Amino acid sequence: MSALHIALLYAATVNSQLTTSILLPMDSYGTDKIGFLGSVGGANETHTTIALEYDNGTDWQALELPRNVTPATVTIGPNMYEAAQDLYYLAQGIRTTEGDYMYKVHCDLPSKPTANASCIASYGPLAGAIMQCQVGGSYTSTTYETNTHTYTPRGSVSGGVEMLTRTMVLPEPRENRPDWCGEESYSPEESYVTEFQVEPTYIAMYQVVVTAGEEKLGATSRASATPGTATPTSSLMPAASNVDSAVSPSATGAAACMVMGRRAMFGVVAVVILMV
Repeated sequence: MSALHIALLYAATVNSQLTTSILLPMDSYGTDKIGFLGSVGGANETHTTIALEYDNGTDWQALELPRNVTPATVTIGPNMYEAAQDLYYLAQGIRTTEGDYMYKVHCDLPSKPTANASCIASYGPLAGAIMQCQVGGSYTSTTYETNTHTYTPRGSVSGGVEMLTRTMVLPEPRENRPDWCGEESYSPEESYVTEFQVEPTYIAMYQVVVTAGEEKLGATSRASATPGTATPTSSLMPAASNVDSAVSPSATGAAACMVMGRRAMFGVVAVVILMV
């Protein structure tokens, strides 16, 4: 049995909930002091698919995170991360065919903790059109806001207060924008794909409480957990040791400045940002 399953199954509690953790790009949130609720959709010996949404202790309004109705779907494996979500809230009224605003990302995690993760992002035709028609200056960072974030205790981490500094990050100037940019009547048909790197300091561990789908992980090993013991926080990712664990909770920066012309916080799957 893979380390992925062992980490999940031995985190079982008497109320049939698992408390575990998952590696996610941190830039979208500006902090690692938030958590998620998860529903396991499927699992095999190497990969687990789980739908994530913010837990009750996450002050998503204070952090200016969008509250998406549909949970993001995340697939994790030994050295990879995949996520997908419909960015329907970006709809501009041109059309709303299924997939027009779909966002998918795949990241390969390196074997060395100091190396970058290599990622590929794919956008549906209309979300991709926003990407291709963005207008910006050269890369620059300017501090524009500092605020206080009060977070709740999770696992072995006590609750507390941290100072977060938000930074505006402008994209590379796009010299060769498509001719159709600005034409309201134009409706692109093709998706848009881009590649980028994520630095290890912008990947963090987040707590996940699995509230549904535990049975998909296998009953035999799950039953071996000791009832009544304290709930450990384990890792969904067997490759967790490949990522620097000393991630600053107040770190800011741009994992990939392929922006959406706004703070593109794609629910729990975002690695593409404008403001951090």
